[in-house]
Amino acid sequence: MFMKIKILTLFIVVLSIFALRISPGAFTATGIPTGTEKDFGIDLTVYNQTDAQAKYIINVIPGERIRDISIEGYEPMPDPSFIFFREGDTITVPPNDKKGHRIISLFPDSLKNRHFIAQVSVEPLESGMFNTIILPTYFLETEPDESTIPKGLHFVPSVVDMSTKGPVLHNNTDQPMEVSLELRVADPSKKGLNYDNTPDYAWLKGDEVQIEGETTFTMDPGSSRAIEISHPERLTGEIMIFANKSFARMLFPPPPPLPTKPTE
Repeated sequence: MFMKIKILTLFIVVLSIFALRISPGAFTATGIPTGTEKDFGIDLTVYNQTDAQAKYIINVIPGERIRDISIEGYEPMPDPSFIFFREGDTITVPPNDKKGHRIISLFPDSLKNRHFIAQVSVEPLESGMFNTIILPTYFLETEPDESTIPKGLHFVPSVVDMSTKGPVLHNNTDQPMEVSLELRVADPSKKGLNYDNTPDYAWLKGDEVQIEGETTFTMDPGSSRAIEISHPERLTGEIMIFANKSFARMLFPPPPPLPTKPTE
């Protein structure tokens, strides 16, 4: 599955003499390849809103220092080196101008089927008495793969083509685990950061898809469980299935095109 990126263009404006803004303020990338560098095709762009040239430093924040974003299912990126910027970690921007550095990822091959959150700090190198820091947030979903089962409780693969099979949950730990299943879509009333739908797929209505059988159960160590899903035969869209705080995207592809009559 090739990578698709959905960008939330959040211009975060800081009102100080070191006024700057950043774009994008947040984005979601799905299907990120592992084991190889991936150019996201977008820049972290810094806008210098002052009348003097300014230099800014970019730092990828270690996972343990990431602020609570209150979006379940994403874990802090374990190593800040998995994201970097092609032109380096400093940006010099002319007065009242902008400049961007290309965003690159390099995830180890072992990190398929994972959902990470990363934050980047951007601040002036010389801020004087001010400490202006902007924190863009990236939601990074690595490529799905049926043969890679991460440690912990995870759906494998992390993106499910519902035209072929349903979701499969794995307890890859040495302990029994209590599990609670739930179907979710993004809450349109939620302000700020939210779950993004996969490009080309709209969120389904909650009552269009149902989990068959138990939604709470215990999984033995090292066990897996296929989750039965009921849905209309012809359905197009996306819904997420959660097991505690782990999730998979269930995609219902468009139906095949109707056959056309041969032209005479």
